[in-house]
Amino acid sequence: MEGEEEKLGRCSVLMRQMALAIVEILLSILLFSPELIIGVVRLVRGSWAQVTGTQNWQPQDAVEKEVQQNLSFFYVFKKTWLVFACGVAYLVYAIIFGIHDALVFLLIISWVGYPFTTY
Repeated sequence: MEGEEEKLGRCSVLMRQMALAIVEILLSILLFSPELIIGVVRLVRGSWAQVTGTQNWQPQDAVEKEVQQNLSFFYVFKKTWLVFACGVAYLVYAIIFGIHDALVFLLIISWVGYPFTTY
């Protein structure tokens, strides 16, 4: 009877799909929420470059060499401190104003943990 497969009911399949969808949503929040801050920083830098006419672009090879030579937690934190600071500021704001929303705290955790997960 090794060739027979176990048949799953519709409810069982639906529940598994729902559980996987919830896990995917939570992981997407953790993964992509720091991009909110990084995107704003890129927008401001790009706008500033357009207004002033000065560009601060580095070739990808130079960036990769710099990362390989200087890879340490301090280097990563120096590059990602703004996301961490926004997470701490939002945490203080949430505590002061009594915000008790699970998704807000998931967002805060992803921002505060960004330097650690990037390293």
